[in-house]
Amino acid sequence: MEELVTLIKNIVATEEVVVLGVTGDGVSSPLKVVIDSEIPVDLSIVTRITRLIKNAAEMEQKFPDGFRLEVGSAGIDAPLKHSFQYRKNINRNLRIKLLENQVEKELKAKITGTKETGIIVDTKSQIGLFIPFEDIVQAKLIISFKG
Repeated sequence: MEELVTLIKNIVATEEVVVLGVTGDGVSSPLKVVIDSEIPVDLSIVTRITRLIKNAAEMEQKFPDGFRLEVGSAGIDAPLKHSFQYRKNINRNLRIKLLENQVEKELKAKITGTKETGIIVDTKSQIGLFIPFEDIVQAKLIISFKG
């Protein structure tokens, strides 16, 4: 599987997307490729990436009898893993799980900025709190449907 992930990453390397995950084997279950980008991932990007992978000579060699493929973007409820994902969500609210002195702690915060090594957030009790990426166990957007 690692070889396949590397192959797909190499195929899309010239595009402005990051491969977040690959599951399935392409034969008994569809090969599901999850992508994200600094710019919003829309249907045209998904279609372009699908065609690139489907038409790649390396994929034809690996799957001479064909394969099933699904390409999609990371859902709004997917954890943030890359610095660009934090950047594109500035001014949005997060639920962050941190590891602080070997103890997991959870907080709700609003991303107000990013730095090379972490994010800057506002919480109810602190403004401009810096959180290094290495301390973040998981971060997810808080989805609100309020108008």
